[in-house]
Amino acid sequence: MKNIFNNNSNNTQPFLLEETIVNFLGHHIPFLNNYMYDKISTRITLLLLFLGILAIINELFITIDMFFLSRSTYKELKKVTNLEDLLNHELLNDPKYFAKEVENGNEEFETMEHFFKKPVHVSHVSVYCALINGKDRFQPIIDRPLKFTFEFTPEDFENTKYSQDYGCDLYHLKLKIYHFFKDSEIYKELEAKNEFDLDNFTVSKSIYLYNPMDELMDSEKLNKLPLCFLKIETGDRLKCELVLR
Repeated sequence: MKNIFNNNSNNTQPFLLEETIVNFLGHHIPFLNNYMYDKISTRITLLLLFLGILAIINELFITIDMFFLSRSTYKELKKVTNLEDLLNHELLNDPKYFAKEVENGNEEFETMEHFFKKPVHVSHVSVYCALINGKDRFQPIIDRPLKFTFEFTPEDFENTKYSQDYGCDLYHLKLKIYHFFKDSEIYKELEAKNEFDLDNFTVSKSIYLYNPMDELMDSEKLNKLPLCFLKIETGDRLKCELVLR
């Protein structure tokens, strides 16, 4: 690469560090030579590269900070032994953790620390459903559990009691399990055999869902809680019992 920093007519000496950087970039990243054909374009390119690196480093530190704040929240949630106690968690009820509307329709957002402290909404989970015979000593009806995979979109967050930032609630997931099972081939087979009263298969009385810590989430009070407050994270595998009577 031509040394654009040597100017023999003016007998000026090149700035050694700048020249070293330019030569290094020109040799290892050849396409950058298109932007370093004179002193001005070279220095603009170096400035943009420097600002880009600073932005990446800043984003990296923000991501690390967000990760540790979020993980500390999950650790706190997982220490709760009675799931109903989570209904009073400050992250669900304290206005400082949410944006609020101020004058002229503008919004005042939460602080960066409060934003990162909030648990991340659950975007997808897998649920393994065992079909249980509720009429005969709660024995399995089939050998292998049914596997349902659910991905949640903003439409799934619309009817939540709490902030949509937290994603869908427990009842919404149970409702999805209910409909997936009702649409399955095994349901049609059971319906044809007429061994169980499938008309009494309901969300509240027939679906028993466990979080990753094997805690049963069967309380009506928990149905409005977002999944991320029930010790559930994106990608988790949940166990479920579908009891037929």
